[in-house]
This record gives sequence, structure tokens and C-alpha cells, in this order.
Amino acid sequence: MTPLQVAVEIGFHSLIRLLACNDRDVANLNRALSDAVALRNLDSVSLLLEHGADLKSVPLADVLLTWEPKLIQLFLDGEAEVIEGLPFTVAFCAKVRTVLRPFMNFKQAHPELETVLQEQLERALRHFAREGDLKWVSLLLWAGANPRSTGPSGTDEDDPESYVSALEQAASSGHVEILKKFKLSRERDDLSHLLCEASFGQSSDVFVYLLELGARPNDRPNGGSASLSRCLNFMRFERIGIHGLVGKCAVYSVSESLRKIRILAEHGAIWNPDDAYEMNSLRRTLLECEPEVSIALFKIFVANAVCSQDTWKSLFSSARFRQHLEKESWWLTRLKLRDFADGPPGKSKRMPASPPRISRQLLARYDREQLYRQVWEQPMQELAKQYGISDVALSKTCRKLLVPVPGRGFWAKKAAGVPLPKRPKLPALD
Repeated sequence: MTPLQVAVEIGFHSLIRLLACNDRDVANLNRALSDAVALRNLDSVSLLLEHGADLKSVPLADVLLTWEPKLIQLFLDGEAEVIEGLPFTVAFCAKVRTVLRPFMNFKQAHPELETVLQEQLERALRHFAREGDLKWVSLLLWAGANPRSTGPSGTDEDDPESYVSALEQAASSGHVEILKKFKLSRERDDLSHLLCEASFGQSSDVFVYLLELGARPNDRPNGGSASLSRCLNFMRFERIGIHGLVGKCAVYSVSESLRKIRILAEHGAIWNPDDAYEMNSLRRTLLECEPEVSIALFKIFVANAVCSQDTWKSLFSSARFRQHLEKESWWLTRLKLRDFADGPPGKSKRMPASPPRISRQLLARYDREQLYRQVWEQPMQELAKQYGISDVALSKTCRKLLVPVPGRGFWAKKAAGVPLPKRPKLPALD
């Protein structure tokens, strides 16, 4: 630390004046100026500028972040760099209220810079629309920000492919109060587009608000709803957000998505997939969930006639998906989806089950063919004594070895001379 910087730190103005007069190294003066700004010492800043310190050596953002109106005005009057580094955006995003009035006065006094200054204002508006800060959204609107202009948010990089408006930021983030502040109207705003943006948001209130304003849920050329398709797709992301990639998720894990889907369905949304990818995407999502999630979704679809018979048929065309819903046969019947769940005529309704595995230890201990002959030659109670185990244990062993055993009452019928059913064959092991 130089002597001049020490004098600035202790606020010894006479010493600052003396050292500044004798110090011909502009770099030292500029370092001391930066320290004086950080200490918010207006007198020290003025002395250093008076003795040759370069005002532009201190980024304007650093000055704005001091919150000191007189210091801010001093630098603005001294023609500080107002564009590079987006100083006003930085200050607004840091919620420095004392910058608002100097900014408005400076913009009015410099009409040649109005466009670039306005963009800094609107960058901050998009930032707060995404964050959901109603207070700062209101302040920036008062300062003249336009919520319908598009561009980067905050200090994000200037990438035209990612340009958004404050309207889109509020809709996609689920901030309905901010959307109301923007005073949307059907005449000048694309409400259906905002509805689609809200599909990935965390609040169904935005859906209700936009639909009440007149947003059309069915906006695709094929008559389907882009918003509904995005909500169905978002179920997967909501599930990952709660559970990561471990286990199948339950209904509560995708409750917000189901709520938004219900709202859209009740307003007439139609699911008409554009291609096989969209159909497969929903099927994969439902396979990653418990079967109850599919039933919860189907209840909404059936109650509101969300999709056509052909769409149902296509959804259930996968044997794996039908097998996934086997335990929900009662609900499928009640929802009148049983015909689709049964699959195409002439084809197996179930995927072939893999054969049960028999432990090597069990096969080494018992001769299956011998055991098969024995259980049909004498009652289980007598045979169990030969093996030194109970008849219950022997019955379990036969089940594990896939050895068929006589049914209840078999030996009584045989003793009475009653005709007996044909003995089942011993299943072969693969």
C-alpha cells in the first residue's frame, strides 16, 4: 500500500493533497482513487481527481454500488464509461435504489445514448421478472422499462438465440403477480405463446390467469395443444427434480404437472402428438412412474375427452406399457380403456415371463425326476419322513424345483376308486 493510499484510508485530506501534488505516477493516483470510491469518501475522490487521477480508471459499476448519490453524480458529470460492463444493469440487479433517479436524468440529458441505456434498464427488468421481485419490477417499469422488448437477462451473455422478454420470463417462472403488473391484453400479447412458456413453470396460477384472459390452449396446426404437450414432457423433469433418477415416482411427485394438465384439459386442450417421438416420450415418462400416475393422467384425459381413439390405440401399442398397467385392470375397465389395454387381436397380451431361477444348491440336494415319481406314489406326509423334513417344507421344496404335486383330496379319491385327472408332466429346465 502506497503512502497516498494510506492517507486515503485514514481520510487525512491535507496529506492527500500534499502527496497528490508530489506524486507524478498516475497509476498511484488511480489506485488511491479506487480506494477512495470504495470508502465512499467524496472529498478524497474530489482531491484526487483535481490532482490528475483518471476518473475513467474506476469502473462506473463500482461507483454505483456505493449508493452515494453525490459520488454517482460526480462520475456521471465527469463522463464516466456508461456502456462497457453494463454498469446500470449491475447496479439495478444489486437493488441500488439511489441509481434510479440519476439514471433517468442522465438518459434524458443524453438522447444519443438512449437505446443502449434503455437496454440496460430492460436487462434488469427481465432479471427481476425471472426472480419474481415485484417491488423492483414496479420500480423499473416506473423508470420506463418495456416488458415486451426481447434480449438477455441481467448480465447474461448477448446470445440472440436465447433472447426473451420480461413477459416470457415471468410466465416461465410462474410469477402471476408480475404478469398482472405487465397488464397483458389479448390484442397486443400472444397469450397462447405465454401459456406455452408457462408449461415449464412451477405455478398453475399462471395457467388460470392466461386462460381467463383468453389464451387459446389448442394452437398447433393439427388442432392440438402445444402447452399440453409441454406439460406432459415436463412431468419427467418434475420427477427428476424430486427423486433424481432413483426408483419410480408416485403421484405426489408430479402433482404440479397433473394440476396444470387438468386445468388445460378443462379448458378444452387436445393432445394430438405431432410424431412418434412425442408419443414415445410420454410412454417412457409413465414407465418411470408408478402405475397410479398413469391412471391419474388417464382420469383427466377421459373426463375431458383430451385425445382421440387412435391416440389411445397408439399409446397402448407397446406390450411393455400394457404390462406396466396390468395391476390397474379395474381402473382401465372403469375408464373404458380395457380394449386398448388388451392389445391387438391375435397377439399376446403379456410379454413372455422369464423362467424362475432354481438355486444350484437345491438341484444338487434333490433329484427332480426321482422326487416327481415319489410325490405321485405316496402321500406327502409319508414321503417327508424319508427326507427328514416336514410335509410343509417338502411342499415348498417341490414348488421351488417346479415339481407338480397331487392336489387336495387326491389320495382319498384314489383309495375310493374315483377316476383321477391326468398327471401333469415335469417341466423341463432351460
